[in-house]
Amino acid sequence: MKTIIVPLDFSSESLNRLDFSIMLANQSDANIIIVHVIGKQTNRNHEQLAMERQLAKTQCENILQTYKGAYKGNGLSYTIKEGSVFKEITQLAETSDDALIVLSTHGASGFEELFIGGNTYKITSHSKVPVITIRKGNLASQMDRIVLPLDITFETREKVPFTAELAKLFHAEVHLVSIHLSHLQSIESKLQQYVNSVASYLGGQGIYSGIIISKL
Repeated sequence: MKTIIVPLDFSSESLNRLDFSIMLANQSDANIIIVHVIGKQTNRNHEQLAMERQLAKTQCENILQTYKGAYKGNGLSYTIKEGSVFKEITQLAETSDDALIVLSTHGASGFEELFIGGNTYKITSHSKVPVITIRKGNLASQMDRIVLPLDITFETREKVPFTAELAKLFHAEVHLVSIHLSHLQSIESKLQQYVNSVASYLGGQGIYSGIIISKL
């Protein structure tokens, strides 16, 4: 994790994910790129677009000044894009070095379409880099425990190395949780085998892990 991409709409909720991103960056020596996307509007002329870009630039500069004391590194920057929010963010992530995207589950003021409904799903399901979503509310200043849901699909395995990386950065425990609906013994055995394998992998990384397997 060398680059953390933080989309901002300058609302208080968007600044929450910047706080979280700074916490991650301070532990991992990652750079942070703040990105604001100006959506396309057919009724907006060139002068209005220029004014919006200038306003966004001023707000980004103010944020950099406000947060430069909290961020311990030298890689806090911003970029202003125009176009589709979904496309601009995923393209930036794909062209950045070892990137991570930090989003919010709530949005506001023009950026709402990113964080509610379709575009959130688009980014989290199509992004080629890891995505962390932050819920509305207070953020913890430390990451002590990580809950890792597991099943027997290939996709669930892709998050294990990244989870291990986070756990090592914060010296956090990882709690493996798997809830399944199947009553087939073969499925239960396969799931138990996989969970045990993940626990062994984490143990080899020096990470404590607890296991919870439940059947509904």
